[in-house]
Amino acid sequence: MSETVYSHDQLSQLVDFRTNIAHQVKYADMVTGRSLARQVCDMDEQLPWASTQYSAVEDLQNYAQTGLWLALVAIGCWLATTLREIFNIVAHAAALNGIDVGDETVLEENEREEDERQTDQNVKFTRISRLRRNLLFLFVILPRGLVAVVLADTGTRYLANTIGLEDLILNAVALAFILDLDELIESAFAPRRARFLLDEIHALPIPRLYIPGYGRMNAGVQERLKSTIKLLLLVGGLIAAYTLLLWPLHHRIQLAINILCGGEKDFIFAVNPATGIIETTKSFEEAPEHLTREQRTVLRIADPVLFTVPEWDVTQAQLEDFWEDAPPAMHRKDPLSDAPSMNIINLLEAIELSDVTDQAGNMPCMDESYPRSVIRPQLLEVAQVERCAQVDLARCAWRNMTALRALCPETCGCDNAMNPAAGAFASTAFGCPKLCVWKSLRSPALHNAPCEDWTPEHFINDPYVENFLRGMFSSFLHKPEMKDAHIMQYRKQLEEHFWDLLPGPNKTLSLDLAVEHYASLGWVHDVVEGKWTIGLGIPHPRGLTGCAFFGSSEIKDLTGVRICRDRSEFDDFRGLRAQCAQTCECRKRMIGCPRTCPLPVE
Repeated sequence: MSETVYSHDQLSQLVDFRTNIAHQVKYADMVTGRSLARQVCDMDEQLPWASTQYSAVEDLQNYAQTGLWLALVAIGCWLATTLREIFNIVAHAAALNGIDVGDETVLEENEREEDERQTDQNVKFTRISRLRRNLLFLFVILPRGLVAVVLADTGTRYLANTIGLEDLILNAVALAFILDLDELIESAFAPRRARFLLDEIHALPIPRLYIPGYGRMNAGVQERLKSTIKLLLLVGGLIAAYTLLLWPLHHRIQLAINILCGGEKDFIFAVNPATGIIETTKSFEEAPEHLTREQRTVLRIADPVLFTVPEWDVTQAQLEDFWEDAPPAMHRKDPLSDAPSMNIINLLEAIELSDVTDQAGNMPCMDESYPRSVIRPQLLEVAQVERCAQVDLARCAWRNMTALRALCPETCGCDNAMNPAAGAFASTAFGCPKLCVWKSLRSPALHNAPCEDWTPEHFINDPYVENFLRGMFSSFLHKPEMKDAHIMQYRKQLEEHFWDLLPGPNKTLSLDLAVEHYASLGWVHDVVEGKWTIGLGIPHPRGLTGCAFFGSSEIKDLTGVRICRDRSEFDDFRGLRAQCAQTCECRKRMIGCPRTCPLPVE
């Protein structure tokens, strides 16, 4: 009962939670972008895990506000109760000590008239045997005194270590019940004759305190002295409890709050499995005020009866918008029955656990293959159009348009072998159905294409090449996990192999400017405009252009880009084998190469 709360081990466990779990990206809310620490400290009732820490924060914050004083009041009531019991025991001992002692116990019946209508029959002790008195001291007074003192100490510690405010009140009541337990046992199990006799026995008189040289103390003064001693003991007990128990507990609680919710809560981290480096980023402080598209759809399907109440700050118009603005869901069901199907449930679980490439393998190669009611709101969301035919083709080459390429694969050219509008993103990894990729690899346009490089002018003026270059490099340089690696590689290669080609007398400044130009996609824009440079004002050492420029070892070392990659459904990006067949050393039946190329040399 007196175990210390938030001891060393418990505080260490809180530190482990804060450092190992509270900021891990896998425990963050990916819908609202908030860390688990923020959700716990804000006491988010929708939190699916960390219920122990959630309850701990709730108890800690409530206790920090009023718990200290409420605990002090509860301890004061408990100490007053135990002091009453202790003083009753002292009075009992004084009464036993003041009665005449003899060889045997003598009881006599005392009849006195209370009023004219009834008399009170009492039995009183006139003498008590020495053995009986000693036994009462040994087996009644002493145990009661020990129990009262131990209960006063243990109960005080118990109340001081109770954190929950509701538990604090209940525990105070439960402790008071313990002191009444002996009377309950007596009333339940004592024989009737013994109880009747006890009811008839006159209370033992409590002798007044004898003071040498003064005599017996006045009864009124003695009662006032006893009350003063009780008050002093109560105040002393409260001071001791506050100093030794409550104040240290208050510090431990404040430390626990600081461990769980102190400092910066709005960040998440992940450990790079390749380098072991901890990488962090800022997370959101507050959840969005409005429901997301997915939440509105789920609310519309759940269809609860909602109405406005004074305590809920939502208008009826907003409630109606939940249904009007909610995009429809594509309902899957068993074709043979309307009853729930475990197979469909397992299918949805597989969809939840899959990635873009997995789902791209299950889609047909045709525009708007899903129900019209589902396609229209989704296209409005991602492309601000209602039909695939209205899509701005430039959007197909944006990296974040995976949903558009999956919904409109034909419009985005996922099945086009030579110049898809999706550019480098015409692959299953970015939403193009696998059937479209296979279709493009078997298309007549690819099979009958000449086995030669496009001219530099054709290479630059073709929309596909421009989309390919802009898309691939923007993906490399805008993805945080890849940007630093590409920029570091570009800088190192320029510094080690092309230092003498840097313009101007200040090579270090030229290097910094060239790296900044590359990181801001300025170099890609220059190439798209026909400037065949390897950096800001740095010409290609061999003067190469077109396909040969991108297939050269210099560009490969600087950027890490390989334009001759296999064009299979497993690639992240489309390659340029069909456009640069000669540079890529294409041979017949090689993936992505024209069929007009010669057979491979045996």
